[in-house]
Amino acid sequence: MADQPKLERLLRLLMMLSGSFGNSVHEIALRLEMSERTVYRYLETLRDAGFIITRNDNLIKVDKESPYLKDISDLLHFTREEAWILNRAILALDDETYIKQNLARKLYAMYDLKGVPYPVVKKENSEKVISMIRAIENKKCVKLTGYHSSNSSTVADRVTEPFEFTLNYSFVWCFEPESRQINY
Repeated sequence: MADQPKLERLLRLLMMLSGSFGNSVHEIALRLEMSERTVYRYLETLRDAGFIITRNDNLIKVDKESPYLKDISDLLHFTREEAWILNRAILALDDETYIKQNLARKLYAMYDLKGVPYPVVKKENSEKVISMIRAIENKKCVKLTGYHSSNSSTVADRVTEPFEFTLNYSFVWCFEPESRQINY
């Protein structure tokens, strides 16, 4: 059983490296909670197993032509759509149990579900937060219908351009074109 954590990290590393973008050794070490030296040892293990490891601008990936990668990928990877559906299913669970949190943590560890703030956002607000994240990514304005201003105590529709969330997605920083002010 002592080898189980090592095997799990090696599999997580393989999944990270088989993605589209690649990762730096430093990013891998942080994400997998290991030293950079250990990352290099794991990379050597993958090479010895027949995987082709490539490096481009300090980003490391497993070459798509590596032997066995297709077979392993079919077993371990969900498509982006499958990962999204799984995330939605997890969000649909009513209670905040350990199992729900563990499922979400595993899904987030395997996939970069940027734009899916599950761990910190209540289910009833997740769609709004996801819409704001998409607006931030695409640099689009959003219309806030029936927005209640805590500053002026007024309720009105506002058009804003969100640009960043605060910690835990509690507030969003927005630029309001009409007033030319930044608000949250």
